[in-house]
Amino acid sequence: MASQEAMGFVCRSCARKARSITHGARSSGMSLRPFSHAARLQRSHAVPDFAESSSAELNNVLSTLRNEHILPAYLNEAQQRLVYRKKYRSELENSTVTIAVEHEEFDLKPLDKTKLLPKRKPLVKQAIDLITEEKDWAQVYPLLEGLAKIGNAADQVTIEKLIRRAALEGHFGVIVQCLKAAERTGLTMRDKYVLHGVLRGLRQTAERSGWKQGSLDRAIRYGDEVAALLGNGEHMDTKKIPRRQANVATGNPLKNPLNMATWLELHAVRAYKYGAGKDVDNKIRAFYERLMACFSAEKTPGWLSTTPLDLPRQFLRLMPLWQGVLLSTKVLGSRVPPESNQLQDFANACGESLSKTVAHLREQGQHAEGSYATTAIKEYDLARKHIFSKDRFEPRPAPQAKSEKAKSEKAKSEKASTTQATTDMEEQ
Repeated sequence: MASQEAMGFVCRSCARKARSITHGARSSGMSLRPFSHAARLQRSHAVPDFAESSSAELNNVLSTLRNEHILPAYLNEAQQRLVYRKKYRSELENSTVTIAVEHEEFDLKPLDKTKLLPKRKPLVKQAIDLITEEKDWAQVYPLLEGLAKIGNAADQVTIEKLIRRAALEGHFGVIVQCLKAAERTGLTMRDKYVLHGVLRGLRQTAERSGWKQGSLDRAIRYGDEVAALLGNGEHMDTKKIPRRQANVATGNPLKNPLNMATWLELHAVRAYKYGAGKDVDNKIRAFYERLMACFSAEKTPGWLSTTPLDLPRQFLRLMPLWQGVLLSTKVLGSRVPPESNQLQDFANACGESLSKTVAHLREQGQHAEGSYATTAIKEYDLARKHIFSKDRFEPRPAPQAKSEKAKSEKAKSEKASTTQATTDMEEQ
């Protein structure tokens, strides 16, 4: 701790405040794991900590963000004056002022806001781009927690990219955990683009593996958690959005047919591929009826007839409704809810618009792997295969019969064994 003499350049009130933050009592026995949700609930005012990552570059970026950008947001006003005001710069450079935030001590260093602010968002983008290995995804929660404390520290494109990558790389559970702690991470689906990214992520979690059963089941579990959050008033509080330029989602997202189609599609594909085409738990029928209840033929998107559709904002938004409604109609058969003709007509219109866009993309030639164009074509082709199959459910392949060659080899082996056994018996 700095001596009284070293602190002489600050007024007594500021000096007293600089020695301790009155955010709460210290907790000396607390776990330091940065991704432990239980620990963070108790350490409500601790500066987010980052575990060792897979690369020195990511470690350096996270350290810079923590010490130069996140830490100042946890200081009281007196401590922030010490750090930011030029008149205290030489004093902080020549003497040590140590303060405590929860259980952790920090030596204050002079910082120049005018130089730091332009670097902040590029640093955040760089950190997210460097999250590549399995262990690195544990850094997302503390990173978002620190950014939410700062406020307006990440732009829309960066957050959308984070959600998209988490889904594509099999780490969408990290996003769900951050959504469940929106009061700390600032990740709330009241932000329209977060909402669309999350709904898209649910689909990507299942679709990225070709709709394999394990991935599909996982996406449905995440979907249940997301639906619960969308109905939670606290999660949907606009005050939790830390970005000034955020586009706020209006109304109840669960009453938007393009949103509701996500859940219908997941359950319909599972029934078609792995449930013998049966709506065993009646969830498909229930989601179909909910979709009908919020659908209005007079309120269909004006951009539906546009060719080509905007891939991320329009094309990929229509995919769940197209496959969800038409595949559900096939699975339900005679149990399709009455008066659903208008919804089915809209789904068919979506299919026509999607088809025209895919034709346009194919005319352009080859597209880069992982691009929106490649993704759109791939997802369209797979959904079309499901929808226009002549079967109500995907036939499971029968066990392959052994080839004649294999049978012949087995017979020879058995004959040789019998001959050897006879010889052994004769020798005995």
